[in-house]
Amino acid sequence: MDEWTDGFTKWLSTPEGVKALTAVGLEPTFLEHIDAAEVLAAALNAQTIEPTATVDRVFNVIPKRQPPAGRSSVGVSVLTAGGHLGSREEKPLPLRLDSGANISLVARSFLESMKNPPKIHTGLKVAIAQLTNKNPRIEGYVNMPVWIRSTEGTWLRLHAELYVVPEMTVEVLLGEDWHVNNELSVLRSLEKGTRVVVGNTGFTFDAISTQHRRDKANRHRRKRVYANGAIRAWEDVIIPAESSRTIPIAGDLQQNREWYVERALVPQHDGTFLTVPNTLLSLRTEDAGCAEPGSIARRSQVSISNPTKVPRVVRAGTLLGYAKDPATFLDKPRTQEEL
Repeated sequence: MDEWTDGFTKWLSTPEGVKALTAVGLEPTFLEHIDAAEVLAAALNAQTIEPTATVDRVFNVIPKRQPPAGRSSVGVSVLTAGGHLGSREEKPLPLRLDSGANISLVARSFLESMKNPPKIHTGLKVAIAQLTNKNPRIEGYVNMPVWIRSTEGTWLRLHAELYVVPEMTVEVLLGEDWHVNNELSVLRSLEKGTRVVVGNTGFTFDAISTQHRRDKANRHRRKRVYANGAIRAWEDVIIPAESSRTIPIAGDLQQNREWYVERALVPQHDGTFLTVPNTLLSLRTEDAGCAEPGSIARRSQVSISNPTKVPRVVRAGTLLGYAKDPATFLDKPRTQEEL
């Protein structure tokens, strides 16, 4: 063992040994205060310690919004904030906040309608076919301020570089480049609504889904008085291909009496039709929530069929037929033989 100790002591005195001591934070003078035999014995008897296995933490996030199966995207649309482009004297318009688009876009028709349109500059060659009815020719880009009122009332002046698209079906689309340039973050809450945080400025502004705007229009249509007996869809409903669904409707349906709806065809934009069969409405109806004086609008249900091979959407307010008094509209047997 003395030979081992002597050899170990000599090795610690070599440049390699000194380097090894330095690597672990010890000075060469360390050897003057220890017994080399003890160091060697401890090294030979040391046990290898297996590293402790790291256990990954897992947290299961429960969705706050839980739509019906297969309908997660229903009612979800691009966020929109109200504001102005160019100056606050320009007409207000919905600003679509689409972080799914790489670049920001503006319709040429909107620029032509401005009081003081900006100069168009030559930019990248890009094609955005999905936003137009045919293959577009990008006409360059413009630089414009974007005016949005903050949540607490301050006007925010942000900057945007927007590529000009002819015949675009929306006026403006603020893409991911605009979000990144201004360090925008979205805070979503199903109870409190959606807010957009503007970097480290301390400002936020409100944004809503474009679906909410459509719902507001639907509510307005639903509150009309159906004095002519018209029945209309009460809410947006998807009818699967080659299927039928019972959907809620509203009309001037006096309570505790029968109503008859004659077979009707509901035209679609491509020349096809949905069909409403001859129907006797249930005596059980619900209040339609109309506040107009004299309104007797009530809710009921009818079946509607989609004979086409693609799903169809029936929008709230769509005319589906007319409710009639079966006592006067339907034929009645006059004799026993006609029964």
